[in-house]
Amino acid sequence: MARVAVVTGAFSGLGAAIARRLAADGCTLALVDLKPCDATADAITAAGGTARSFVSDITDPEAAAALGSQIDVALGGCDILVNNAGIYSTLPFDALDHATLRRYFTLNLEAPFLMAKAMVPLMRRKGWGRIVSIVSNSYYHAVPGLTAYIASKAGLIGMTRGMATDLGPDGITVNAVAPGAVVTEKLRETFFEELGREDEEALNGFVAMMTQGQAVKRAGHPLDAAAAVAFLASEEASFISGQTLVVDGGLSRV
Repeated sequence: MARVAVVTGAFSGLGAAIARRLAADGCTLALVDLKPCDATADAITAAGGTARSFVSDITDPEAAAALGSQIDVALGGCDILVNNAGIYSTLPFDALDHATLRRYFTLNLEAPFLMAKAMVPLMRRKGWGRIVSIVSNSYYHAVPGLTAYIASKAGLIGMTRGMATDLGPDGITVNAVAPGAVVTEKLRETFFEELGREDEEALNGFVAMMTQGQAVKRAGHPLDAAAAVAFLASEEASFISGQTLVVDGGLSRV
């Protein structure tokens, strides 16, 4: 029987790439976002896979719990949870207020917790499970203007380690993937918004700057991170838990 994989933030970008990769590996996909993931589902179906879209605000405890029940009824449980949904933007510390900090923690840290609370009982029922959360290599580099983002992702790394300890006896592994510079539509939108204009030359310069310190001299692709997630979600990774796999072209080697 096919594994059931739940991917949050699956509407586009990294989440869509992860969903497509897991579908290619034979998983049945539950695509979760604030809006219908029809394009992602259609791409998976066209390639011969199976996917269903679920619209939910996973920052709401009741909605997250209800989502678990919906996926259980529709797909017969959950084997793999990928916590991909999150927010990112640059904001200097002096412009950071408490409300904004809470917003980062709500989606980047609390939502993965709520999703795990909803899906872990379904995994325990099968005695097998994989939880993989998307964090960031900025945790290791303290990139300027990312205090809220780094703090929320650091919390998720810590929660990954703690959950690995608690859930290991149930046959559930818990890991994280920390991508580096991945050029997605979201990155483009964020860059142009902060620049105040659409400037492809400036974007290319920004990407070149980001890749300069890498061992692999190219920008990251969503498929790079998706491959790491697929490995950690596989049977081959059954003896790996509580780890953060950095996928950034070797930037974090320094």
